[in-house]
Amino acid sequence: SLALSRSKECVRLVDIGGGQGDFLAEWVAASGKPGTLFDLPETVARAQASMTFASENRAVTFHPGNFFDAATYPPPTTPCLLY
Repeated sequence: SLALSRSKECVRLVDIGGGQGDFLAEWVAASGKPGTLFDLPETVARAQASMTFASENRAVTFHPGNFFDAATYPPPTTPCLLY
């Protein structure tokens, strides 16, 4: 929920299976905190094209990978909220 964006505990949101990044974009805008979008490479490519505003100011990083392959997971962020 976006109410969690006010949490001082969460310094970065890692949106697993984040799709086009709609939720992540809203969370970044509401919280002012950075986020990482993790999804399949073809999905991440589409999200990068549609989330230019967030990626230009480095609020959002993109990490292509596969949820079923732990070797492709983004590096851990502590503390971290997983959606």
